Amino acid sequence: MLTGLLERIYAQSASGPDAEDLGNAITVNTTTANIGGIVDLIVTWIIYIVGVLAFIYLVVSGITYITAGGNAEQAKKGQAGIINSIIGIVIVVLAYVILQSVNDIANT
Repeated sequence: MLTGLLERIYAQSASGPDAEDLGNAITVNTTTANIGGIVDLIVTWIIYIVGVLAFIYLVVSGITYITAGGNAEQAKKGQAGIINSIIGIVIVVLAYVILQSVNDIANT
């Protein structure tokens, strides 16, 4: 099928490459997926999702803190949420850096 398509493409050109040469030049990535790569992909996606959730929690806590008005309990709740979400973001960033460092060391 591919050879027939390539023959039709280069039928107009007398100096074009032979269709068989082009068909042989096309390579398919046949690398097998290893378990380390799959685990790396899953952990990376988990880190991204947790990072987004921590950022959303930071925004919600900031809004809670700003809209607390004179309510000290709401202000304290918002402040604690901001601190916790910043700690969470730092942990996520450090986990990503450690994961990439270990992955680079393991691949060398």
